[in-house]
Amino acid sequence: MAKSDQRSDEYEILPHSEIMKLKRELDDLKAGHADEFAGLKVSIDNLKKSIDLMNSMFKDASEDIKAEQSQGDSIAKKVDPIIEKIASIGDQNEKIANALLAVADIVNDLKDKIEDMNNRPVEVKKEEPMPPRQSPPPFNNPPMPTMPPPMSFNQPSFGMPPPVGAPPPLGMPPQNFGNDPFGQPPSFPSFQGDNQNSFLDNQGPMGSPPDPFGAPLPPLPPKKKKGLFGR
Repeated sequence: MAKSDQRSDEYEILPHSEIMKLKRELDDLKAGHADEFAGLKVSIDNLKKSIDLMNSMFKDASEDIKAEQSQGDSIAKKVDPIIEKIASIGDQNEKIANALLAVADIVNDLKDKIEDMNNRPVEVKKEEPMPPRQSPPPFNNPPMPTMPPPMSFNQPSFGMPPPVGAPPPLGMPPQNFGNDPFGQPPSFPSFQGDNQNSFLDNQGPMGSPPDPFGAPLPPLPPKKKKGLFGR
């Protein structure tokens, strides 16, 4: 019984249609795998060509690098001072930035102080009223005395005595001035030049009455110079 069961498991009776169906599927699978292998072969060939091209490019690049390596030393010598200058410029920029920040802080502090001062109430001091100024009394100028008319030296002067030895004018009695105990006539002041002007200034205008108020009289007008013909 056991042997018969094993044989039935190994060999199973299938219909003919199922067997034909399985056979067709196997044929299709074989044909498909062949196509896939052909495409894979083409891809492998292309990859090989690309790798060969890449190898040639790497060789060329390595040769270029070797050629430029000798030039790199000279370029590095030129680039090093430039890098140092750039580093120094960076340090200066940092210092400038720190200074600007410090100035900004100072400005902000001043701004805060100004705002505090503006917000404080302003104390107005009351000014004491000034005493009224006393005006000085009005000053009345005294009336100016009238100027006497200018006198001509050609007219006879009644306020002056005639010169010694001259005859007295008409209508006037002769004047006796007396004599000196030594027998000399009295001397009179000279009226020539500056002495005459000083005497006239001291005596005032000739023939004018004395000022009742004792005020000094105004000075005489300037003496006119006579021309050649007495004009």
